[in-house]
Amino acid sequence: MADGTAPRRDLAGLPRLVWVLAGGSFVNNFGNFVVPFLVLYLIHRGYRPDLAAAAVSAYAAGKMTAGPLGGLLADRLGARATTAGSMAGSAVATLALAAVRGPLPILLTAAATGLIAELYRPATSAILAAEVPGPRRVRAFGVYQLGVSAGSTAGPAIGGLVAEHSYLVLFFGDAATSLAWAILAWRSLPRSPARPAAARP
Repeated sequence: MADGTAPRRDLAGLPRLVWVLAGGSFVNNFGNFVVPFLVLYLIHRGYRPDLAAAAVSAYAAGKMTAGPLGGLLADRLGARATTAGSMAGSAVATLALAAVRGPLPILLTAAATGLIAELYRPATSAILAAEVPGPRRVRAFGVYQLGVSAGSTAGPAIGGLVAEHSYLVLFFGDAATSLAWAILAWRSLPRSPARPAAARP
């Protein structure tokens, strides 16, 4: 009967970059405070509920268009620059979303925030695919997704407590975690992914 040491050995044998990506994604998704509370924030500022809902839809539309552009940037600029630039830009866009006034600026800024915040995903996927050999690649993506899911689960709970006191703190917290991931990415990620690791059939 197999014991539990083999899975632990496999996890311990994963490249450091896997843990960097998982940790950075945890921090980034943990601090993704704004989107879950964007409707409440805009209504709190006196905007109509239909505009608040449209702002969330604009964010989602920007997020859905980020994949192709993020892949292009990763090819042209490299994985590190794309990831760090996406996160630094996300911090700026998030603060801009807190500052803009009027329906059209809010919708445009929300769409831009969704787009910029998601540009990094093709770059991180390329790093995982390139740096981890085929037999361990599934486990590497699992660890990475665990970081994403854990951050996405814990963040809104903390955000709800913060929102009771100040919505603006949510925006600054979101921007701060994005900036932290930008710095970590610039310091730790390769400039471009290595050639894809050999995979077994």
